[in-house]
Amino acid sequence: MYRQWGKYELALEYFQKALEIDEKLKDIRRKATRLNNIGIVYQNWDKPGKALEYFQKSLKLFEELNDAENIAGIMKNIKNLT
Repeated sequence: MYRQWGKYELALEYFQKALEIDEKLKDIRRKATRLNNIGIVYQNWDKPGKALEYFQKSLKLFEELNDAENIAGIMKNIKNLT
């Protein structure tokens, strides 16, 4: 909700906390999703360099999982940065 309200710092804070939990649980799929969400926050915040950084991290994990649907979604997010 914070992302939708334009409260990007708060959105990042909560996504980072969730990312830490995903890492502790070794949940790669959720970690990849969380990284994508962080990328979207940076994209909405007009910080394309940071958005790309997180999209690429997410993409790498989804590639490791052979998740074609999410790979396509991340590629679309990256394309929308340009």
